[in-house]
Amino acid sequence: MDGIQISVEAAGANNDIQVVEIKGYIDTTTSSELERVIQGLLREQHYKIIVNLLEVDYISSAGWGIFISEIKNIRTNRGDLKLAGMSETVNEVYELLEFSTILTSANTVNDAVRLFGDGSEAAAKAAKSAPTPTHPTPHPKPETVKRLEPQSVSPAQSAAPQAPIIATGTSAVSDKSSVSQLAASMNAASMSKTPAPPTPAPVNDTAVNAASGGILPLIDRIQALVKAHPDWGAWKLKSELNQRRGTQPKVSWGEVRAELKYNDLGSKKDRFKFARSRQV
Repeated sequence: MDGIQISVEAAGANNDIQVVEIKGYIDTTTSSELERVIQGLLREQHYKIIVNLLEVDYISSAGWGIFISEIKNIRTNRGDLKLAGMSETVNEVYELLEFSTILTSANTVNDAVRLFGDGSEAAAKAAKSAPTPTHPTPHPKPETVKRLEPQSVSPAQSAAPQAPIIATGTSAVSDKSSVSQLAASMNAASMSKTPAPPTPAPVNDTAVNAASGGILPLIDRIQALVKAHPDWGAWKLKSELNQRRGTQPKVSWGEVRAELKYNDLGSKKDRFKFARSRQV
């Protein structure tokens, strides 16, 4: 089929893991072929699946929807579907839409195979998110922190964040309806996944709430949450900020996303680096 090439190989000590190798791109015209392969593996009762995305440069909402729609059935049968080898472009969408809360990813196929061998979803998430040990990052000076002035946001904008625009090469996709459908599928899939998050560090509610008169800028409140929860994305941070806002006005997903990106906290790796630099 034009645009996509798919092959399947067995892996693991007992050859009980199926590695789906994909080359090309996954959109509405090619996703049906991927769906056919995945469903074929499930009919043959193969429930340990790795999707190698090393040579995939684009995944549309239709492609992500295939992974999400099958994950409940796979985990019901004590298996899992893991992603491996995502490019920077694909990983950016993976983080932006917060699929990391549902689907585990690894840098390579071998890493993903080892995650199956451990049998622990908590260990899988830790292996995926744990940063490579580096020299301690110096504590940033207060004056080096870049700030964004608070933006004027209408009630309608605060209540309904805009659908993200996913840019790839020369094309851009803004599919509000498909992203909404995926969000509903994500919520259903996350109900079937047993969470095993690490015990978070306590959050300074006084600093986050700014209940003493709303004197803290948005970036300071965001940094307080990132320090305790570096694995949280923009959407989760936005929800927590609004729940803990005290006298602060509500913030939108776009505002939080802009602050993270402008202050070099846009990726999970950057947030973990920041959290380590603030540890006492």
